[in-house]
Amino acid sequence: MEDSQENTEQDKFAILLGKAQSGDSDSYSVFLDLLYQKLKVIVSKKTQNNKEDLIQEIMISVHHARHTYDSSRPFLPWLYSIVNFRLSDQKRAYWRNGRKILHFIENTEDPKHTAVNNLKNEDLTNDLSGALSKLPEKQKTIVTMLKLQGYSIKEISEKLSMSTTAVKVSASRAYNTLRSILTEEKKQL
Repeated sequence: MEDSQENTEQDKFAILLGKAQSGDSDSYSVFLDLLYQKLKVIVSKKTQNNKEDLIQEIMISVHHARHTYDSSRPFLPWLYSIVNFRLSDQKRAYWRNGRKILHFIENTEDPKHTAVNNLKNEDLTNDLSGALSKLPEKQKTIVTMLKLQGYSIKEISEKLSMSTTAVKVSASRAYNTLRSILTEEKKQL
């Protein structure tokens, strides 16, 4: 029964988008309304952060990519590929903007609970900052560029005039050192 419902939904999207590609603005309007409803369900399963923003980004991407859709092919895989790309972009932007390493969803009305979470975040950030400061300068730079600024291994190797292998080795050594530092500090508590 569920497969039949999904096929019917796919057919509906395919027909509406096919008509929209032919210039039928009414079909495109109905398509966008249905798409919004579908995206609310999909996005709520994939993330808890900035859902409305992500939905809008996906709808803009669908609008820009609508000419690439082939109505003889299933609609949902095409849509899911766009959703996954946008979700990846959102995650990349989240880390690139230097957000904290852990994100706690704070939908609580208990101010004590919120304060405890804020202290945990602050402690974690302080612990990581302290551990990072103990790394050799090159390792600290690589970890910061890779994990906090969102650079790729290739970009780091170009900026630091190192081979990609050397960047990977240095990052691995930095992770091991950080793990040792944080484990040692935890034992001292």
